Amino acid sequence: MFARLKNKWSLQLGERSIALDHGGEEAFVSHAHLDHAFSFGGVQKIIASDATLDLLAVRGRPCNAERSNAVELLRAGHILGATQLRAEKDGFASIYAPDFKLSDSLTVKGAEVGECDELIVDATFADRDFPDRHETCQEISDWAVKEQEAGRIVVLGGYAVGKAQELVACLNEYAGNAPLVSGVVAEACRVYGGHGVQLDFIDVDSNEGAEALKQLFCAVVPMSQVNAGLGRRLEELYHKPVSLAIATGWALTHHYSVKAFALSDHADRSELRDFVEQTGAKKVFTEKGGQLLV
Repeated sequence: MFARLKNKWSLQLGERSIALDHGGEEAFVSHAHLDHAFSFGGVQKIIASDATLDLLAVRGRPCNAERSNAVELLRAGHILGATQLRAEKDGFASIYAPDFKLSDSLTVKGAEVGECDELIVDATFADRDFPDRHETCQEISDWAVKEQEAGRIVVLGGYAVGKAQELVACLNEYAGNAPLVSGVVAEACRVYGGHGVQLDFIDVDSNEGAEALKQLFCAVVPMSQVNAGLGRRLEELYHKPVSLAIATGWALTHHYSVKAFALSDHADRSELRDFVEQTGAKKVFTEKGGQLLV
């Protein structure tokens, strides 16, 4: 039932066509990362979780299309609101699982596994396994505490929606620290709270934030902002040394100019193998390349 045209997947259910993470008359958006979100112009019916639509709204991409619920949505375990789409027609089942993670994180439970005949999966990290998540969170916490004890401002970077909230939770649970956040990161933290994931953070624009900035603070910011230039500006502004780090699954293979922790919200090689086996799928394709895996 899957069809691929110009590097875009759709699900064909008789005369009904559902665009998968791209625009169409009826479209499914799996989660609120901008590489999966799209322009909603022309979309008449949207399939998405409430949390995904709430997160997209704070990212400046509100959707007013009619909600469509005529398919099954399964938890994806990637970020808050991330879902897989499962549909069945004439006894043949298909699952679209673009970005998922089987194991629980601090902010979301792991992916549900449905049975299907054909499957599309994200295979971004199909060639590697990640270190133990608990150990990575402890490593991040220990580093942040050590740097602050040494008299340094600490800045941690992650994707503004998803990873940043995971970093806030990591600092909450492992270091007893409520970090400073602002902008989209703060708004997304509030959306998480509205969906039952309580995070302890300080908004830079609050009175509490103004007081925190006078101390040795710890902040969580979008990963794209973390570079040597940011460190220099903060040192000039607050007259204190600054330690920078980011959290990304690419830390295992990429070189960064700042410290990098291998914390990912994607399935690694072992989880991908287990997920595919548990679905029982006879045909498996990768989301980005369309390559037949098995």
